[in-house]
Amino acid sequence: MKIKRIEFAHEIRDPYMDNVDVFVENEDGYTYTIVVSTPGDLVDQMEQEKTNFITPDTPKIIVKKLTEQIVREAIQAYAENDGYWLKLCQFGDDIDISILNKMEAEHRKELELDDLGGLD
Repeated sequence: MKIKRIEFAHEIRDPYMDNVDVFVENEDGYTYTIVVSTPGDLVDQMEQEKTNFITPDTPKIIVKKLTEQIVREAIQAYAENDGYWLKLCQFGDDIDISILNKMEAEHRKELELDDLGGLD
């Protein structure tokens, strides 16, 4: 996927301990809204929530430091393969569980075939 424009929704307060919504426009004119975060921000989130893990949430891009260059590099990487990972960040929490259940069932069948000696 080709990226036409990348824009931060707001100014970064701390490049090592923050997150930002990033508007990513592709060449077709569609604009994704992607959350980009730092490890420090994730630790802060766990401390605020008093948990030892990141609770399930919208998929996001994690970068070492929030700079325009690093965020742009990450967005470009996520836009590869027809934007698979960028689309997952945009729509990942909207995927109907039945789709994932179907994929799991198909994978179980493949594993069963492998256990039977690869019958085709």
